[in-house]
Amino acid sequence: MPSGLLIAAKGNDGGVIVSEKAGNDIVVRKEKMTERISIGLIVFGAVFTLFVLAFQYFYYGYPRKMDLSDVQIADTESYRYFIDSISDSNTQGEYTYVRGWVLHEGEDLIHFNTELVLYSDDLSEAFVFRTKMQSRTDVTTHFDDGYDYDSSGFVVNIKNSLLDDDTVWYIAFLYDDTQDGSGERLIITDKALICEDDEL
Repeated sequence: MPSGLLIAAKGNDGGVIVSEKAGNDIVVRKEKMTERISIGLIVFGAVFTLFVLAFQYFYYGYPRKMDLSDVQIADTESYRYFIDSISDSNTQGEYTYVRGWVLHEGEDLIHFNTELVLYSDDLSEAFVFRTKMQSRTDVTTHFDDGYDYDSSGFVVNIKNSLLDDDTVWYIAFLYDDTQDGSGERLIITDKALICEDDEL
């Protein structure tokens, strides 16, 4: 008789008696199915986590090479920035960590889209690094002009080996606080990174 089928018989009183063995088989099958589903969910979660980590590594870790010579230069009277720190992000000196904020004064910052730009001789061959947003309520408090700059903060890790040694890399920001991408501006700064011996 096939395993798992209900085995029933009519009792003396006319009722139906279900075999205990068949009932146990059903319980075992349910337990095995639950176990397989649990294992499947764990495997799926692990694979999904690895995918997200890999995506973030490549998305934020590797720059795009772009020609920015035709991008409109921002007016630094209204487009403001500040670089809080430039430092090694690990003990091996493989990455340089840059932290700061960028904003368009007099405009609520609703759509965060700040990228850090490194260029050497000219803007026709620039490296554009995606940044991660950091909440900066202190910036809103500092300006105290009624506008929301809480999303103005950024952090970025720059892999030192991607940049040539003994080269001065000037820092700029590619900034756009509009939803449709129509407000892209290039903010030129007076800051620079210098690569020496595989370190910035």
